[in-house]
Amino acid sequence: MHIETVLNRGSPPAILLRESSRDGKSVRKRTLLNLSHRPAEHVEGLRGVLKGGVAPPPGVEPFVIERSLPHGAVAAVLGTARSVGVDRLLGPKTAEANRPRDLVMAMIVGRIVAPASKLAGAKALDPATAASSLGVELALGEVSEDELYAALDWLLERQVPIEAALAKRHLKGGTLVLYDVSSSYVEGRCCPRAKRGYNRDGKKGKLQIVYGLLCAPDGCPVAIEVFEGNTADPMTLADQVAKLKRRFAIDHVVLVGDRGMVTEARVDAVLGKHKMAEHFDVTIADDRLVFARKRGEIAQEAALDGFYAVRTSLPEETLADADTVRTYKSLARVERAFRCLKTVDLHVRPIYHWLGDRVRAHVFLCMLAYYVEWHMRGRLAPMLYEDDDRAAAEALRESPVARAHRSPSALAKSATGRTPDGAPVHSFQSLLADLATLARNTVVAANAPDRPFTLLTRPNPTQQKAFDLLGFPIASTQ
Repeated sequence: MHIETVLNRGSPPAILLRESSRDGKSVRKRTLLNLSHRPAEHVEGLRGVLKGGVAPPPGVEPFVIERSLPHGAVAAVLGTARSVGVDRLLGPKTAEANRPRDLVMAMIVGRIVAPASKLAGAKALDPATAASSLGVELALGEVSEDELYAALDWLLERQVPIEAALAKRHLKGGTLVLYDVSSSYVEGRCCPRAKRGYNRDGKKGKLQIVYGLLCAPDGCPVAIEVFEGNTADPMTLADQVAKLKRRFAIDHVVLVGDRGMVTEARVDAVLGKHKMAEHFDVTIADDRLVFARKRGEIAQEAALDGFYAVRTSLPEETLADADTVRTYKSLARVERAFRCLKTVDLHVRPIYHWLGDRVRAHVFLCMLAYYVEWHMRGRLAPMLYEDDDRAAAEALRESPVARAHRSPSALAKSATGRTPDGAPVHSFQSLLADLATLARNTVVAANAPDRPFTLLTRPNPTQQKAFDLLGFPIASTQ
């Protein structure tokens, strides 16, 4: 027996209980009962019984969603982290659970999905107060704030081998390495690394830390180092060169940085400090001081106002003039990393940690989160306001000194808000918000209340396209 719906032209469909039997090569159907006027829940209950199930009692829902957690953004970030090998960088996968590694993975993913303090992060992971499916996906169970602090300490012990592994992936001998320095303010006055210094955040009266970021030529982050807040930018350079040579075993490397960072001498004369010495002839005698302006040199320099010079110690056959300018301008990729770390996405600040090593671990954790985000942005570029056709953009420039242009495809995305296939264009954050609406539902059936099962929301076209670009199916993030 089965229930069959028969469509009728101009009238509601007929719902019939029928019996089928075979007569030679033909199938005969016999109508046993007309269910058209029966309540829909009765029809569905009978349909379930005919399929071998048990009809729920009257007034009982056949299925109940016990809990629904935002899942799509977690699946996208966690799946990317695993696809680029962050979990393997943290430690090999073994039969036994590695809880510190899993907690660090949770903090890396959480830093991208919803950056928060360690206390708020612990609540977001704990099953009783979960804000997403992240804790469930990593099978963390109950999570405390102290466990996250201990996991940070565990991570810091592994910073050296992790950075060495990243350097082996992304840096080669003779390669270019991008380097720049930034700072972030620290709350409180207990951290020994927090000092007063040149404040880039505009937070007067706040102590700060300084950190230097090493990136591959394409902007991929490789290593980060935290310094005391009163460390001058050039003073950070020696540590980075030593790191490249000793820890990363790179014999020959081209370091790209600003003039204030990579310099052969510091100007220490008073006139030189104010860039005035070269403009005057000065004569000092026992009874007089005579000075005169060098009008020729002043006129010559005035003709160069608005120009800047890029200098390299490499011979032209190694790095030509045009390549030197392009390389210098690639520092914009490090500056973009700092924007993502500090404000736009990952929110490395404000820093509440009191212990110096915890601050170092926190900054390193944020760098690993940016490593994952950098790969996601590259894969999702066709859906974002990113310029995903850099070759076409570069072809529009008359010279590397000229102003950079966006490619025609990027301009079209900005003008219309649509991708070439008609889908809406997103920022990275708005796409994560869209993905988060794909939920992980825990469902209980009335006929099996002790056996809940998981059902994901059906992805919309935007969500499906995002996972297609990321390169893995939605359900295979574990």
